[in-house]
Amino acid sequence: MAIYESSLPVPVRKAGEPESPLAPETRAAITDALRASKAPNTLRAYTSAWNRFAAWCDGEGRNAFPASPDTVAGYIAAARLVDGRAPKIGSLTGWLAAIDAVHVAHGEAPPARHPGVQNVLKGLRRQRGVRQEGKAPLRREAVARIVAALGIDALGLRDRAILLLGYRGALRRSEVVALSIGDVRFVEKGVEVFVSRSKGDQVGAGAVVPIPYAEGDGVPCTVAALRTWIETMIAVGVPVGDDMPLFRPAPGGRIGAGRLGAGEIARVVKRAAAAAGLPPSAVAQIAGHSLRSGAATTLSTRGGDVHAVKRLLRHRSLAMAERYVREADVWETAPARLL
Repeated sequence: MAIYESSLPVPVRKAGEPESPLAPETRAAITDALRASKAPNTLRAYTSAWNRFAAWCDGEGRNAFPASPDTVAGYIAAARLVDGRAPKIGSLTGWLAAIDAVHVAHGEAPPARHPGVQNVLKGLRRQRGVRQEGKAPLRREAVARIVAALGIDALGLRDRAILLLGYRGALRRSEVVALSIGDVRFVEKGVEVFVSRSKGDQVGAGAVVPIPYAEGDGVPCTVAALRTWIETMIAVGVPVGDDMPLFRPAPGGRIGAGRLGAGEIARVVKRAAAAAGLPPSAVAQIAGHSLRSGAATTLSTRGGDVHAVKRLLRHRSLAMAERYVREADVWETAPARLL
């Protein structure tokens, strides 16, 4: 006799009896939960990657679903971007994840996990390398320079608040545009910014990012910039309820009611950098993420250790924080300085 936990219920087998179909509302609940299991950005990326794969299969006379390991291996080996360049390994890895996700979602084995496909990916990695070429960081001196070039109209005041908050809060561009008025709370020591959801927090636990007053340190005060921006919206009669967007479009200096898109943050950064006189080559190398990476790099060069950088970025692991510390230290610890 097998020994089981005697306090557990004893299931009753109903062999041979067909199951009743799930109620429509139950199926709808399952569908909603499955959609919520992945972030909207992930779903968009997977959809785009799957459409690319399916189009390639149509052109090659191969089956996209279910796809054989040979088909998937051929796809990544032959893949080319619109301009004819071979995609980076990071892109290929994301495409494979999408192919597997579609197969698993519809009851098929994930073809990209086949050893043959993984060996092809390993070979491509050796051939092409895996160096990541990210955008250049905006360190404190650069942030101070581009913020000083902004005007005092509505667009300039909004952009100043965006740049300073993105830098001092080390926020992702998606986090900046997702903020609502009620997420900003002015306190005695500065401002507390509530980030309700982020790339590293898909379940929405949220995090409070404290930003203290900053006077006389070269970079304008983020707290003052945020307060001025909110007061400007109030002064021109723009609704500022707790659930309303903190940052809004301002075409021609007229503040709208909608929410900025994440892509607008890069345009804000580039426009301010160009206005500050940065050369076109430098402007081309920066984007919305340059504020966050610049904050991490600056913190490291000013004495912050890897744990401080991790806290700043709100990362769960030390891996990315260590990368920023290495980049910041590359000149300070260069062996050639001693030669």
